[in-house]
Amino acid sequence: MDTALAQSIGKAARQARISLQWTQEDAAERINVSVEFYSRIERGAALPSLKTFVRMSYVLNLSSDVMIGRHDASALSEPSGAATSLAPAPQEERPEIRRVLRRLRTATPDTLRFVSLMVREIEQEKARSRQGRADGASDEQGAPRPDEPAQPPAADSDERTTDERERE
Repeated sequence: MDTALAQSIGKAARQARISLQWTQEDAAERINVSVEFYSRIERGAALPSLKTFVRMSYVLNLSSDVMIGRHDASALSEPSGAATSLAPAPQEERPEIRRVLRRLRTATPDTLRFVSLMVREIEQEKARSRQGRADGASDEQGAPRPDEPAQPPAADSDERTTDERERE
């Protein structure tokens, strides 16, 4: 392995990642490599394949010349006409959103359904709350206003799980 080349690629990748305010997890996810491998690249302990090198260049918006050490990033970013941009500026997401998205990508289908239902319920509650404030009363579905106590479930409701009912 050419350690000078590996260190040059790693240094450029790290600087670009930091300037984008990304974590290593964010960069690795976008490049489609493991966090461990991306970390080794940044430390100069591993060389990416050509395919990964191209993805890194695109995702981190870096010139390949900068990555291999032929040019300094600051020299290319001056208004001399040389462009370092290979891709449109990435859309910024808050770190909290990126963390949630990473977790959701590895979640089970049941967990995804549950989260989806929770988000839908929260959105509906917000809409009912806004409607209640606008109308000064509960909405057409009879949802309680925020200042009204919620009604307990009816006595005949069956709160057992499907598994408990099947065991009988």
